[in-house]
Amino acid sequence: MPKIEGQKRQNEIIEIIGVDRTVMEGLLEGSQEENGIIYSKQISSHPRKNILGIYLRNRIGAKSGEYINREDLIKYGRDFISVSLLSEGVYYFDFHV
Repeated sequence: MPKIEGQKRQNEIIEIIGVDRTVMEGLLEGSQEENGIIYSKQISSHPRKNILGIYLRNRIGAKSGEYINREDLIKYGRDFISVSLLSEGVYYFDFHV
């Protein structure tokens, strides 16, 4: 049986800290196997899943509810978010340009 990374965190509340010091709650969801190890593969905001989307739209200057595609992110200057584990259950999201 493969090693389960973060299994105890699956669907438990985590803390997300943004590059601008914004703090929100999130959940690690889903799973994906990589080299025999199972990792969580999705992060959503908590208690409402739209909180993270609102945060990202604010960062790139998009309107509320506006669909964002990869071209919008490239125009912003960054099409990925670097995620770092700061401590148990606390993650840093770097989305600056």
